[in-house]
Amino acid sequence: MFGQPTFFFTWMVLGVVFMVVGIVVFVVSKRLLSSEVRVRLIIMTISTFIMFLFVEAALRISGLTRNYSEARLGYYNFISHGSYRDTIHVWPKNEVHEIGDGTQFLYPRSTNSLGLSDKEWQLKKPDSVFRIIALGDSFTEGDGAPADSTWPRLLEQQLTQKGQSVEVFNAGVCGSDPFQELMLLKYKLTEYEPDLVIVTISMQDLLEDIAVKGGMERFDPKQGKGPRFFELIYAYSHIARLIYNRVLGYSWVLVRENSSEFIEQITEKNIPELFKEFSEVIPNKNIMFVLYPHQLQTEQGYVERLQQALYRNGKVRGIAIRDLRPCYLEYINDSGSPTDSFWWKNDGHHNSEGYMMMAHCISAELSDILPNKK
Repeated sequence: MFGQPTFFFTWMVLGVVFMVVGIVVFVVSKRLLSSEVRVRLIIMTISTFIMFLFVEAALRISGLTRNYSEARLGYYNFISHGSYRDTIHVWPKNEVHEIGDGTQFLYPRSTNSLGLSDKEWQLKKPDSVFRIIALGDSFTEGDGAPADSTWPRLLEQQLTQKGQSVEVFNAGVCGSDPFQELMLLKYKLTEYEPDLVIVTISMQDLLEDIAVKGGMERFDPKQGKGPRFFELIYAYSHIARLIYNRVLGYSWVLVRENSSEFIEQITEKNIPELFKEFSEVIPNKNIMFVLYPHQLQTEQGYVERLQQALYRNGKVRGIAIRDLRPCYLEYINDSGSPTDSFWWKNDGHHNSEGYMMMAHCISAELSDILPNKK
């Protein structure tokens, strides 16, 4: 009961609160008010309690205030669940796990000795092979598609068909973000001596993951975050969610995305720190950031100040940034299919067709990087 924000628990909390309020009202009114007024006040208190229960139930049934984790997983996932202190964020080694929302799709993944959803990697690379390591979150691991339809696997197939001698390692991990990917690269992957590291990044990485977890300070063992008090209220009360989201302007991860303070934190601290750290781990010529849009950004564009900050810091650190949105728009237009046919409804991840598009667009960005075919 206490592990999940159930309606029963919310009802209990509201009941206790109104019971306390009722007792206070009764005691005070008995001293100060006539019996007739006191009865009216008590009836009003009970009516208010019933109204709160009715509104709470209506919001839950309608799904109006349901957040992403509830839509995808069927339960509330506390924002503080993130691995704030985990230096290396991977799956258990040499095991099988499933990724998906459990209703629209659910696909198995087998991990290698690094805890990554890919075949076992060979440390020694043949001289004739161009090795690419793909870093990213669930969009790189391939949530929403079978293991053979992830963009790293499809990219390797597409490049091989073009006559390139390449291998693409999938180092994507569901739930990770660019700072966790940085630590994975730094401590586990540099020994594989990649010719190119592709780091996929989205607006959600900035607006949700980094916004909640922060930057490098999260790896300080003396720090780390737990639930903020108002998240407990937000989690258990859908009335509170309505107020937080629609009135106070908080996103589902409880940050004000449009506030100048929030944007400044991301653009002036987190993004510069991210590019600085990556540039120190691997030579700049061997790294490329790929900015990819989710469905909403494909249709409407990115947050301009965040996009500008990415390009500005990439230029300062000599790290190439390639934007896939123009290619997405062209690919979708050429396909003749509606935009939403490349993403899973209610989940937000690509389906197999979406990952085919992602691989195609990344492949187009590598034409000036890959060695000339022999």
